[in-house]
Amino acid sequence: MQLLLIGMDFEEKRWRQHCGSRKETFLVNNIAHSLFKQISVRLNKTLISPQTDTYHYKAYLETILNYNRDDGETILKPQGWYNAIDMPDTLTANQLDKTHADFAAMSEEYQHVVKTLDLENAKHAGGKSCVLCFVPNIEVFHLNKLLSPKCRLGSRCTSVHQPYGA
Repeated sequence: MQLLLIGMDFEEKRWRQHCGSRKETFLVNNIAHSLFKQISVRLNKTLISPQTDTYHYKAYLETILNYNRDDGETILKPQGWYNAIDMPDTLTANQLDKTHADFAAMSEEYQHVVKTLDLENAKHAGGKSCVLCFVPNIEVFHLNKLLSPKCRLGSRCTSVHQPYGA
């Protein structure tokens, strides 16, 4: 009951066709949680989670408040966390090119983040899959209590974004 697994198949060719013409890149932290705007949980068909479409914001803030930088390098990695919360909202293609002057003009910390993201991207090149594991930031998943017998748990996840191929 504690883990939610998400399999993501990266079709690199389609992704590059979709994003290749863009001049800016938007960074997403806490990827597993950022995929959903709402997670609804029901016990015996009774809704027990709040009905809000800001789940991804809540999850991000709770992660910042409840974990430290060391956790970002260990237990938060499987959910797509990286230790860079003060990055600019967007990065240009020139800033992502390690041979360009715009990259050299960035601070050392920003350069480190871009290099780390490159290493992460290399793991998923060639259509490799990625599995993200996380515990939803919903109270019932953090109570450390067992469900009584014959109790039915159901969940529904609503995506934040439309698929990139649509």
